[in-house]
Amino acid sequence: MSMVGCWPVRPGRWADLAKALGLADPDAPATLTLQGAGHWAVSLAGTVRPLRLVHAWPAFAWITLRFQEDAPGARGKPLEFTVWKAGLKEGEWRHLRRCVAAQQAMPDRSHNKDTP
Repeated sequence: MSMVGCWPVRPGRWADLAKALGLADPDAPATLTLQGAGHWAVSLAGTVRPLRLVHAWPAFAWITLRFQEDAPGARGKPLEFTVWKAGLKEGEWRHLRRCVAAQQAMPDRSHNKDTP
């Protein structure tokens, strides 16, 4: 599966995300990634968690994203966080916005090849 995008996460802004994922160090560097098949993940403190984009609220200088863990049997609270335009390079910001818009336009679909 090819990687579509990778966005760095600045330490300090993601304490709620680290806490929600049960990680000890909320200031650890994190990365949000999108794989070719539409699979999102967050890498934080050496842990990779699969995510499913549930909703996005785009604005001029930030975008708030709500994810649900996509691991089998995962039924936790949705993970919601904001990505600020100032924290990314211009090309990274545009690419993130395009990827989110494409995901929002796609109907809900199964990530499992065995089910339609």
